[in-house]
Amino acid sequence: LSVTPEQAMRNTAVLRSVLLISNSIAMLPLHLQRRDDKTKAEDHQLFRVLHRKPNGWQTAFEFRQLMQRWALVDGDAIARKVTQGNRVVALIPVQRSRWTVEQLPTGNLSYRVSRENAAPLTLRQDEVFHLRGPMSDDGYTGLSLVRQAAEAIALAIQTERAAARLFEKGMIVGQVLKHP
Repeated sequence: LSVTPEQAMRNTAVLRSVLLISNSIAMLPLHLQRRDDKTKAEDHQLFRVLHRKPNGWQTAFEFRQLMQRWALVDGDAIARKVTQGNRVVALIPVQRSRWTVEQLPTGNLSYRVSRENAAPLTLRQDEVFHLRGPMSDDGYTGLSLVRQAAEAIALAIQTERAAARLFEKGMIVGQVLKHP
């Protein structure tokens, strides 16, 4: 059975599960720590980006929630690193339908990002923040949990539709077979 992420997210059980996990992950405190003494590295260049404001339109919670949701539903989530010199100043989420990834002969990853009204952009591994889903077949891309549970989700969707038809008609049809 083929269940798209959009169809799956219309099922209340799937939607609630994904929201519970992604919101819970987004609520967790995210602090950079120094390796030597494990104290907060509030002066690190990435502290503000990861802990406060990853880009101009999202809070840290919104960014982490979105990335986790994409990783659960689509298998992967990426954000393009925006830099000034060697300093990462923002993380820009990229929808899954707009990028592909391939492993180069060197072992590094290369990301191809489609853009509106512009030529596709090829990004190196160090120019991308890549969050993989909880499972992988190849080690560099995640597996969509929606696709892994497609049959169960399709059954739940069909059950929902049948129940809706039943309530819409307001009756249960019964029959009796009588044999001498």
